[in-house]
Amino acid sequence: MTAYFVTGATGFIGRHLVERLLEREGDIHVLVREGSREKLDALIEGWGQPDRIKPVVGDLGEHKLGVEYEGDHHRGRGAFQADLRRINALRACGWTVLRFAARDLREPARLIATVKAALTGVSG
Repeated sequence: MTAYFVTGATGFIGRHLVERLLEREGDIHVLVREGSREKLDALIEGWGQPDRIKPVVGDLGEHKLGVEYEGDHHRGRGAFQADLRRINALRACGWTVLRFAARDLREPARLIATVKAALTGVSG
C-alpha cells in the first residue's frame, strides 16, 4: 500500500496537497510542530478522513534535520554542485541531512521510520 509523508500540512500549500492525496489510496503521515497540533486537528476534522492522517509531532529545525530528495532534477552538474554546497553548509552548522532517492520512495514505511528515528534521536 502507498503511504505519503508531508511536511507543512498546516500551511497553504501543504493542506491543499493533503486534500489531493486524500483522493488517492494510502495513509498520509504529516509532520507537525507541537504548537500547530490544534490547527492540524481542525484540518483533519474538515478533511473527513481522520483514520488516514497519521500525525508525526516534531520540528525539523529544532532537531537540525534536513530531508532531501535526490530526483532526476539533481542529475545536472549545476544542480548537483548546488546540492553539495547546501548539504556541506548545513552539516558544517551541525545539521543532519537525510537524503532519499526514488527507490526509497518505494518503501515508505522505512522512509517514515528513518525520519521519525532522526526526530527522536533513535539510531536505526
